[in-house]
Amino acid sequence: AAVIYILAIGDAASTIVGRKGKLKLPFNKSKTFEGSLAFFICSLPAYFFIGPLALGLAAVTTIAESIPIVDDNVIVPIAAVVFLMVVCSNHQLINLLHILLVLPFITCLLN
Repeated sequence: AAVIYILAIGDAASTIVGRKGKLKLPFNKSKTFEGSLAFFICSLPAYFFIGPLALGLAAVTTIAESIPIVDDNVIVPIAAVVFLMVVCSNHQLINLLHILLVLPFITCLLN
């Protein structure tokens, strides 16, 4: 749920704010600092789904969203799953299976 929230709300906020942004990212001229900041801030309510991990998840997905090589709708869920798999303990891995369900959904949306 946290990943879906971040992808839906964070990505929408970054688009809306980023269109009016003036400070281009040095490594991706199609993205703005303001848009990335909006993505990060609007991703923080993921705390209500996963607790304190939301801060790290918001940071990782914000960085992933700004990468120019891959479409952000693909890389954000992948980066989120990798982050959660690395930081979660073994008893939380079952919860990650629910997150993995997001990836086929995103793939269907892209087709």
